[in-house]
Parts: sequence; C-alpha cells; structure tokens
Amino acid sequence: MTRSPFRPDEIKPVAKLAAEIIDESYDAIFIRGPQGCGKSTLANYLARFGVGVHLESDDYFLDERGRYTFDPRFHRDAHTECMESAARWLRNGSRVIISNTFSRGWELQDYLDHLGLDLPAVMVLNCTRHGWTADDYAAQTIHSVPAAAIQNLLNRWEEWEGEINLWS
Repeated sequence: MTRSPFRPDEIKPVAKLAAEIIDESYDAIFIRGPQGCGKSTLANYLARFGVGVHLESDDYFLDERGRYTFDPRFHRDAHTECMESAARWLRNGSRVIISNTFSRGWELQDYLDHLGLDLPAVMVLNCTRHGWTADDYAAQTIHSVPAAAIQNLLNRWEEWEGEINLWS
C-alpha cells in the first residue's frame, strides 16, 4: 500500500497556501522535488483552485490515452515544449504552475531565462520531504522510477535561494 502524497495534517496548509498565492502577483510558480514527492498532485490542486495553468515536461511523454512512456532521448525536447507552452500562457496573461524535478539550479534558471522571469515574479516551492529515502519516493511515484535513479537525483540536489520548503 502506498502513502497519499498529502497527509491529513498537510491538507489545511496546502489549502491556505493556495488561498495566499491566488492573491499574490506571481507570474509563475515552480514546484520542485524528487519523483514521488507530490509535485503534480500539488500543482493539480493549485490549478483546480484557480491559481494558474499546470504544466510539466512529463506531459510530453503521455500518449493520446494518457499512458506515460519516458524516453530519455527526448528529455530536452520535453523541457523545450514545456517552456514554450509556459511562454504562450504567460503571453496570454495567465499564471503558470510548472512542476518538474529541477534538481539543479541551472535547470530552474534555464526556465527563468527562457521565460524572461526573475524574482520576485516567481515563487519556488520545494516539495522534498525531509526524512524520506529514495525508497519512500520510489514507492509513491506513478512513473515507476527506480529508487537508484531517485537516489542519484537526491545526491545532486541543489537548494534554490528563496525557495519555500513546503514540507519542512
């Protein structure tokens, strides 16, 4: 049995966060963390709450029936498409919520540069769960990412100055 991405004691803080974000002037919200930490769940919740449009590079790997098949040869293409989609939404006056692992600073900076954004126009949420191991994340991910791959991501993890650690 797998754990829910949000524990019961986390629901109220997430709802409060959504209510606070909706009144702020952020152009973009970036949600980062390892696979299985609840990034997509949080982004979908915020989008349903009316905070913005949810985008992620994983969408590139969904077929017409919604099945996910990752192919590392197209990893860069997936991010390029995600950035282009975000740029279109921003040009149309929408706020975007982008959830990707963003394990290293340059990955997030690449999006900021492409979109012409900088602080304070963005909010960065870190969904890394303190005390969780790669095995914990692997048990939660819907993409069957092995614990060893998640451990590699955790080993190269870089903090982002000004990010909000959601679960700390």
